[in-house]
Amino acid sequence: MRALELANDWSRLLGVVAWMQAHPRPDVYLRQVDIPGVHSKFIEAHRSVLTELFDRVLDPEMIDTASGVSGFASRYGFRDKPLRIRFRLLDPD
Repeated sequence: MRALELANDWSRLLGVVAWMQAHPRPDVYLRQVDIPGVHSKFIEAHRSVLTELFDRVLDPEMIDTASGVSGFASRYGFRDKPLRIRFRLLDPD
């Protein structure tokens, strides 16, 4: 049923899988993935399906299982968003 729900997106999903097979552990941000018709929001919206597909087709050595499914970016070798630290100086001097 899930495959039928995603029928309109299958060609793009398979495009992402093919790109990952050609670029294992790419060390780029999701927004840098260069696939026609695919943007970072598409990948983020379909993380669960892509996780299932990647786990089936990628070499097990290319998957960081320690990061878990919730760490999609690090699990498959993408760069994570940088952490920001904010601080205020309370003393004007």
